[in-house]
Amino acid sequence: MASLRRVNVWVGNRHNSCSSHKLPPGGRGIKCTRAPWDVVQGKRLPRARCQSRPNEGIQKADSVSKQCIESLLANEVDALMEFVPDDVCEICLREKEKFVGAVLPTESLDFRDVIKFKDAGKFKLDSFATRLLSTDVLSEIQVLSSMLLDGNRFVQRWQVEGSRGEEAILTVTFGLHDTVIPAYRGVHVSKCWMIEEVAGEIPEIDVEIPTPDAKWPPELIVEWQLDALRNGNFFGVYNFASPQIRTSFGSPEKFGAMLQSDTYSPLLFHEDRKIVSSKTVDGGALVQCVSVQASGSSKWHTFAWLVCREEKGEFYNCWMTNGVLHQPFGRS
Repeated sequence: MASLRRVNVWVGNRHNSCSSHKLPPGGRGIKCTRAPWDVVQGKRLPRARCQSRPNEGIQKADSVSKQCIESLLANEVDALMEFVPDDVCEICLREKEKFVGAVLPTESLDFRDVIKFKDAGKFKLDSFATRLLSTDVLSEIQVLSSMLLDGNRFVQRWQVEGSRGEEAILTVTFGLHDTVIPAYRGVHVSKCWMIEEVAGEIPEIDVEIPTPDAKWPPELIVEWQLDALRNGNFFGVYNFASPQIRTSFGSPEKFGAMLQSDTYSPLLFHEDRKIVSSKTVDGGALVQCVSVQASGSSKWHTFAWLVCREEKGEFYNCWMTNGVLHQPFGRS
C-alpha cells in the first residue's frame, strides 16, 4: 500500500495508542497521522485510528468511553475524532471544503469542524454538548450509569463540571459502525464503537430562591426566568438579567413595567410553554427559542432568549440573560 501523507505515528497491535511508537523488529504495522483523513493513491480514506478495534460487548464499549473521558480531561478534544463515524467525517469534510472554498481537497478535519458542520453530517450534539465540548474544558467527569442496548448501542450518563464551574449531565450514546481501516496490503471493514449522540440535561437542583452562580447552565437560567414569569414574579426574572440589562432599566420596578408592555405581557402568567430550539452560538452563548400560550388565550407567542456568560465583575462566570426578543410570527 502506498505511504500515507503527513505520517507521524506507528501503530500495530497496540491498544489505545495515540503517541509516537517505534515499530518493533519484524513487527507489522500501518502508518497513520493525527489528522483524521489521508490520501492514499489519490483516494481519500479515513485514517487509521490509534486504538485496537473493539467488536462487541459492554467491556469493549466501556473501554472506548474511558478513552473519550481521558481525552476530554486532558483537553485533547481532537482525540475524539477517533470515535466519529466515517460517514459523518466525510460529510463534514465536504461541507468544510464548501465553506473555505478550497480548490484542492481539504485533507484535515478536527472535532470543532465536526461541531460546526454537525447538522449537515447528522451528528447529534445539543446545546449542552456543543458548548461543553467546544468552548469549555471539562475538569471533572463522573460516570453515573452504563447500559448496553440490543448489543448495538451503549449509553452512558456523565456528570460533568467545566473549568469555569458549569455543571451538567451528559448522556453519551455509542453505536457499532462499519469502519474502513487501512491494513497491510489493503483495507478492511470492521465494526467499531463510535459516538452517535451527546445530549445534555440540567442536573438536579434543590434551591429555594435561585441566585446567579457559575455552576448553573444557561438552559436552567431560561427555565427559572420562565417559572418566575408564569408566577408574575418580576424580581425573580430581574435576578438573572445581565448587568447591561440592569443598567439600561435602572431598577427592578422599571424592568417590571417593561414586562407588562404589549410585547412581553404574553409571558406573564402564561398557561403553557414549549422549547422550540436551543443552540450554542460562536463564543458559547445560548440562543433558546420558547413558545408560550398566553393566559386566557389559545394564541401562542415565540420569544428568543440570549444567555451569555459574564466575563467580569460581580457575576463573573455566571450565565445571565442579555436579551429576549419577541418573534412576531410565532405559532397561533
